[in-house]
Amino acid sequence: MRCAWIVSFLCSIGSLLSVQGQVSIRSKIQADFTDSISRFELQQSFDFAVMDSIYRINDYNPIFHRGLRTAYFAYLQECSLLGFKLDDYNYKDLVALHNERSMEANVRFDYQMVKSYLKLLDDIKNGLLKSELTRGQDIHFSLEPIDAFAELQGLLNSSTISQLKMAEPRCESYRAGKELLLAIQEKSGEFGTDLIWADSLRLGDRDSSVISLKKRLWVLGDFANIQKSRSLIFDKDLEVAIKRFQERHLLPVTGILDNQTTVLLNKPMEDVINELQLNLERWRWLPNHLGAYYTFVNIPAFEMDFVQNDSLLLRQNVVCGKESRSTPSFNSTMAYLVINPTWTIPPTILKNDVLPAFKKNSNYLLNKNIKVYDVGLGRYIEVEEMNRENLNQYRYVQSPGLTNSLGVIKFVFSNEYYIFMHDTPHKELFNHSSRAYSSGCIRLAQPREFAALLLLSNSEVMNIAKIDSVVSLQQTTTVSLKQKPSVYIHYLTQDYKNGMWYTYPDIYGYNNRQLAALRSQKQ
Repeated sequence: MRCAWIVSFLCSIGSLLSVQGQVSIRSKIQADFTDSISRFELQQSFDFAVMDSIYRINDYNPIFHRGLRTAYFAYLQECSLLGFKLDDYNYKDLVALHNERSMEANVRFDYQMVKSYLKLLDDIKNGLLKSELTRGQDIHFSLEPIDAFAELQGLLNSSTISQLKMAEPRCESYRAGKELLLAIQEKSGEFGTDLIWADSLRLGDRDSSVISLKKRLWVLGDFANIQKSRSLIFDKDLEVAIKRFQERHLLPVTGILDNQTTVLLNKPMEDVINELQLNLERWRWLPNHLGAYYTFVNIPAFEMDFVQNDSLLLRQNVVCGKESRSTPSFNSTMAYLVINPTWTIPPTILKNDVLPAFKKNSNYLLNKNIKVYDVGLGRYIEVEEMNRENLNQYRYVQSPGLTNSLGVIKFVFSNEYYIFMHDTPHKELFNHSSRAYSSGCIRLAQPREFAALLLLSNSEVMNIAKIDSVVSLQQTTTVSLKQKPSVYIHYLTQDYKNGMWYTYPDIYGYNNRQLAALRSQKQ
């Protein structure tokens, strides 16, 4: 029978209810379960067969015994500080049922705990914002399905909710951001609401705003000794704290309370918390474990990390897409690299850049070393042979060389967005602090060093000198990777590195839209 586990469970705890009462309970639970599918939008098929199997295995005892339910309630409260809405997990109903002593309440409580647990697990694994509508059309990370049976089976005979904690992103950035967020909320009462008005303060100055300044920096984790906050003197500890704050916000590190620093320190506490919550949410869109061997590009930071076994092998500056041609967020696997690559010009760049330039200057293609191929004829043609009335019928390929737009090395990973990493002849762009200049692809400051590290696992190791010798031949050479790193390209306006939580410019304007979506989730 579809709901036999309900009857068995009631019998196992000595039900004193009538048959009519049991039927009533079953109908209530079945109706409640049907409603939960549409309200919770779980990403997996979950029905009474799963519940029946789990309760059979557990000899029809409650899954959430006293120790487990206590741990779960405590974890839910912690999650609420991270931006999760307690009402999404039936918290009030669970508390009410937990305080009842009736047989029906016992049954419904355990069942509702299961639903709440699976909903929370799904949100931890996949984030609160799951659709393109809420994340944004350039965010392309797939959802991870929940195996309800396996997850519930793991709870049996358990006294902890370690599965939920294991589902959290297992990276230093998420751990550090979570710790910072919880610490800020615990100390937020000291943050104050009065604005800091001092125009310019430096070491040795005395001012009434110094006390508020020290407390605010203490709440944010920059000022270490709150016991020294009572003095009106701008002391060495405060100078160190301001320098740390300035470094984290990419400001000139002077240790002086200038106008830029004051503006950021006057940011409302609600905004500070919301931005932290948003960037922790963004980590949940990725697999909770990035793997042992991967590259990670953070677009707003204009940086790429290359990591093996939790060790940072290389951190390099990158150029990302300009706002009008933004670099999408997605993950893939790097398959091979190309030395002396040709560049087949993609449709968007062809339409917006190359063809307009060619129409203005008939020597443009020749100057850029771009060859034209007639797809129908299957051969290279001279510029003079081109049909100027239908320039889109051709394939345009830039030949290898130092002036090639891809530079001398291209790093290829499968994706549908025409995105890859590559060298560039425009090295001067890496001198800029903001580097949103490309048409979407990732340009690397140290491509030769990166290639040499990638090729260490290949049977024929190619160091930088050998790579340079191949480059000098100007012949296109494809090298498959024996060990293929995962590739993550993501958008984090706050992240953890060098022992500090950094803030980066919102270059594509994603924050407001995603924060609005998060707020609607929390209402």
